[in-house]
Amino acid sequence: MSAAENYVSSRLPMSGLLPTRVTGQSLCNQTSGELHFVLKKANIFIQILSRNSLVEFDDIERVAPAIDYQLIRLAMRNGRVKVSGELHEKIVAQEAVSVDDDTAIREKVIDAFRIVAQSGEKTIPQLNLIDWHIARSFCLRDEPLCECE
Repeated sequence: MSAAENYVSSRLPMSGLLPTRVTGQSLCNQTSGELHFVLKKANIFIQILSRNSLVEFDDIERVAPAIDYQLIRLAMRNGRVKVSGELHEKIVAQEAVSVDDDTAIREKVIDAFRIVAQSGEKTIPQLNLIDWHIARSFCLRDEPLCECE
């Protein structure tokens, strides 16, 4: 078990939150629709600990980015992730998408995050914080300042 996995599995209260078969490994890596909310919060928690040097993880790159709708919107608008066809039309019209489609988009954004972080020589926690601030401040739903043509 890695340092990040061990920390998560030994420190987060799991009773009643998740099935007993969920481990630190799956908390750091799994992106299924049912667990996404809890995973995002666990990843944010690990990232905060890492960014503030409260805990040093040898394998922080294994922690998935904490992806929310703002980061999805940023990734789609800046071209990191391409969505086309009927799914694109649903998103533009702000219609609900299926859990499977949502999960697939989130996984694409996570993959793109890993590539950008590695290319930019940043950790996932560093890039997640930078992009989250850009998404919250400039990539607004109704008046975006981040759209690429």
